[in-house]
Order: sequence, then structure tokens, then C-alpha cells
Amino acid sequence: MSKNIKDIPSKDIMTPQEHSLLGSTVCDRHYKKPYTPLAITDSTMNAKECNKTRLEEKSFEGTLHTTYWETEEYLGGKATLEPLNLDKTSEHYGETIQDPILLEVKILLGDTKKEDFPYQRNVPIMRLEK
Repeated sequence: MSKNIKDIPSKDIMTPQEHSLLGSTVCDRHYKKPYTPLAITDSTMNAKECNKTRLEEKSFEGTLHTTYWETEEYLGGKATLEPLNLDKTSEHYGETIQDPILLEVKILLGDTKKEDFPYQRNVPIMRLEK
């Protein structure tokens, strides 16, 4: 069933939900299973192999579309790759057990006009829980 795990692109261990947090898109067939990694949907990895790889990777990072985290800004950051449900009797087998958790934030000012942001200090501050 599975290819050599080293031949599987790391983006394929991510779910459509995780891809959407980065603003990327996936094939329409993947959206039917938004919490299942692409490699499982495409049968290039089984759930156990994919879970092991996700646990080794631990997180993904990039420009996060953060309406998910209740802000309309884009942030550079890092979020968790959650473990997969490995209970073969569950209807949620191969899905992530929970949503990604934001680990690290770097504010990006890409779309902010310079005149709107010279040394401004009265902006919302996002704090991460430890």
C-alpha cells in the first residue's frame, strides 16, 4: 500500500484543514475528508505511518490565515500537527483528534499602509498560552 515514506512530500501528511490555514488549496476530493491527511486519502500512507510521521514533524509553519484564530490578519507562525485517531472501529479513523493549536506567532505587516502604521502601539497583542 505505502510508498517509501521518504518519498512522500511533507505537505501530504497535512489535512485539507491544515492546508486551508496556510491559504493553500487541495484537490476537491480531499475536501470531503477535511481532517484526514492527503496521504491517507490518496492511499500513499496508512494511518499508522502517517501518524508516526506527523508526531516526528510535530508542527507546520508558514503564513497562517488567521480568521481561524479570530483575527483577520495574516500571521507568520507555527501550529501543531495533531495526532490521528488510530481506532480502526471508529468512524473517525485516520482523522486528526483535534484542531491545530497555535504555537508561535510572528506578525506580518504586508498589507498595512505605511502611513497607517508608523510606530503605532495601540494594536491588539496576541499572547500564547504555555
